Amino acid sequence: ASFIHTWLYNRTQSAWMNVLLHGGSNAIAGLSMVLFPNPALGLAYGAVRWVVAIVLIRLFWPACKRIKNEGLNKMAASEKLA
Repeated sequence: ASFIHTWLYNRTQSAWMNVLLHGGSNAIAGLSMVLFPNPALGLAYGAVRWVVAIVLIRLFWPACKRIKNEGLNKMAASEKLA
């Protein structure tokens, strides 16, 4: 879950969005446990979080590496000028 929250904050620069995500996910988890009292539902909820994190990594990792490399290239160029 921390990966998802970090990704959301980096994309939006808003702590409020993380508050809404955290509250919403807790509300959904609590309500689903009351409506469907099945222990396997907790496992499914955890599995969904992992799937979301893996999808975010697969979709956005190349862009993060590219941005990081561009920043490193700019730093190296500025050090050469100094």
